[in-house]
Amino acid sequence: MNLISIQHWQTKEEVRVFFVERHELPMVEISVDFAAGSAHDGDQYGISNLTNVMLSQGTKNFNINQIAE
Repeated sequence: MNLISIQHWQTKEEVRVFFVERHELPMVEISVDFAAGSAHDGDQYGISNLTNVMLSQGTKNFNINQIAE
């Protein structure tokens, strides 16, 4: 059984880093996750998605391009 060694550390900016080095495949994969959106919805799951959808609809006073700017 081959165990995979996972190295991990935290940068001075408090970013958690997980690193797995494997030489079998010549590739690099990077994944960045942010604690944002639905991670902060709490009891109102889906509220961040609803906000995002509504922002793309425009309002009475601002069209979608004005909101994007």
